[in-house]
Amino acid sequence: MDIDTAELERELTRAGIDVTRIHYNDANRRVVIEFPTSEDGAALLNIVAKYVPDNEPLYQRIFAGGNDALAWQYFVRPFDVSSIQMKVESATLNWKPPKRFKLVIFVRLPPEDVPIIVELVRDFNES
Repeated sequence: MDIDTAELERELTRAGIDVTRIHYNDANRRVVIEFPTSEDGAALLNIVAKYVPDNEPLYQRIFAGGNDALAWQYFVRPFDVSSIQMKVESATLNWKPPKRFKLVIFVRLPPEDVPIIVELVRDFNES
């Protein structure tokens, strides 16, 4: 399936939300949005997860949990920020910075939700 995620990435960037990567995963038929911080992931939810009657189906998918086939899924992965710097600098300086971890947030959602999210974030950007 070919999903154009460029428009979503543009609107998220306009909203001040940092995204590491957005891609379509064929294995689980989900669009995966990778956020560099939990604050960025929460910023998306603060825009799109409004409980109003017109938005109720999306709201339910965002918070439905694992049993619903269209439910959004959330994952957290630790990332050692210093590991990138260590690879570059340790070869020449033999320097080892202290470990600095951050948590990277992944949101997996059905591709059908992408146009809805784009519209909601665009409305937020234009308000």
